[in-house]
Amino acid sequence: MKTARIAIFLTGIIGLGMGGLMSISSIQSQQEEAVLRANDTLKTQAQGYVDQFFGVIDTIRSGGNPNYVLNQFSVKMNQGIPSEIESSKKDEPANTNLNNGVKNNSQNIDLALEDRLINALKNQVSLSDLQLSKYSIGTFELSDIGNKFGIFLAIPSEFDAHQTITKVNVVLIDPTLAMISLPKIGNSKLDRNAYLIDKNGKVLAHTSNAYVGTDLRKTEGLKATIENLFVGAQSGSLSRYHAIDGTKEQVAFVRAGTLPFAIGVEQKAIASVLSMSWVRDQMSSGAARKGLGMIFVVMALALAMFSAVSITFTRKIQNEIRLTKFQGRTSNNFESEIAQPPVLNKPMVSNSNVIYVNEENIQGATEDFVASKNLIENEMNEMRSFNKVNLGNKISVHRDYSEELSAKLKTSQSAEEIEKALAVLSSEMSESATLFFRYNRRLQNLTIGAVAGNVQIQNTTLLQAYIRKDIEEQVEAFATEGKVASLNNYGPVSKMMIAHLNVAHFEAWAVTSEPDVSGTPKLVGVLVILNAGFRSAQSRPVLSKMLRETGNYLFAQTNKVGSKTRSIRPNAVNNSELNS
Repeated sequence: MKTARIAIFLTGIIGLGMGGLMSISSIQSQQEEAVLRANDTLKTQAQGYVDQFFGVIDTIRSGGNPNYVLNQFSVKMNQGIPSEIESSKKDEPANTNLNNGVKNNSQNIDLALEDRLINALKNQVSLSDLQLSKYSIGTFELSDIGNKFGIFLAIPSEFDAHQTITKVNVVLIDPTLAMISLPKIGNSKLDRNAYLIDKNGKVLAHTSNAYVGTDLRKTEGLKATIENLFVGAQSGSLSRYHAIDGTKEQVAFVRAGTLPFAIGVEQKAIASVLSMSWVRDQMSSGAARKGLGMIFVVMALALAMFSAVSITFTRKIQNEIRLTKFQGRTSNNFESEIAQPPVLNKPMVSNSNVIYVNEENIQGATEDFVASKNLIENEMNEMRSFNKVNLGNKISVHRDYSEELSAKLKTSQSAEEIEKALAVLSSEMSESATLFFRYNRRLQNLTIGAVAGNVQIQNTTLLQAYIRKDIEEQVEAFATEGKVASLNNYGPVSKMMIAHLNVAHFEAWAVTSEPDVSGTPKLVGVLVILNAGFRSAQSRPVLSKMLRETGNYLFAQTNKVGSKTRSIRPNAVNNSELNS
């Protein structure tokens, strides 16, 4: 009895420990979700400032003369390389402080500025950008003293008979005036900072002017993120890092397209679970009190349950002891009676009742048990036979969805009919609603093309997702290896499905063409199956073949290719995962 109580007590302690761990794990999970939500918010805000930065460029290219333009110069080009500054085209506005001593007379150009500018142009002006994008952009030193930088925008202005660029108009921009909305975020209640940086990590404009000119690559934890940002990534983020002022911050970067600039937005990082700062934050916000309250509720329920179990076992043991004493049994006799079979045709006394046990009753019970057992075995055998027969029938009459799709594709007259055929047959095969998103290579986005199955869509125009160029290249690289790429975990697709369809678990498979149709595999769309994990082992090879054949027909229809498809070996197609 004492041993039982100790065991119950230990079980209770273990249960309480597990409850505490589960509570902490729940808090950690909530914290991770909060970090992800904050990161999405920061990226969205950074993207807004990137759009504003492009607006600055468009304003200047269209001939505008805003207050953030410091000066304009005409620069000669020699074989695609800036050679000399010819003249100043515009007086410097009175509210600028270029080089702290630049004369505002177009006939008297600051020579120190001229040297710095021509060196910056020689090192950074891109002839290919001038020819393709009609402008080239970079940075120059605003002053010999200090480390603040301005932005130059070179625009072709004169050409020779062979359309070779002979002169460019160079506009000098003060980034702190151009990104005038950055300081506004610092004055809000969001407790956030935003800043414009170049590819070398130099801060060109900041929420707080005191940090303009800072080299972020020297900040612990940011160097690798900034380097990756300017070698192909469009965005980057860190959960926590030590900011310039020593505080722990969470930051998200968004690059300005392919330009050597990016916007970073940061806010105070969420403290780690069980750290002192986390305890202070949670106690002040009330979240900790809620969590502790849940822990105490779990502890109280556990103690109540263990107390009830302890009382039940105690009463049962006490009743057995009283019954044993009443029957006059000692512990030795009790053990001997258990070790031997009971005596038949003898009365067994239990309180005032007398129960007779005889051989006929035992034999009858045994026969009933054997009969029941035989009946159950017969029913199980019949069920197995029934399943075998029906399983065989199911396999023999199983539809060949791939052949059905091939037949429909051959008679399809438009891309819409091809998309609809894939969506309908995939929906029937997976027993789930399906959506097909067509891919626009020029805009790099997915838009809804066909829908099949039972799904309600309020506004189809909202169902759009952006595909980064590196993701497109990875998908087509997988197709080259004979694989079908999964975009289940690609961020923009996941956000689109959750925000507009309230679906978190789904399958998203890339639809690509094959090399013998398109030269190299091309991404033409994405098929989304809303019921994730459908009959994976049986259906994936068939689905892979359907996706590739549809990709061939769509590419052929869009590009008017004569030979559309070829036979595909299902066993040669695998599945691969792409993470955002």
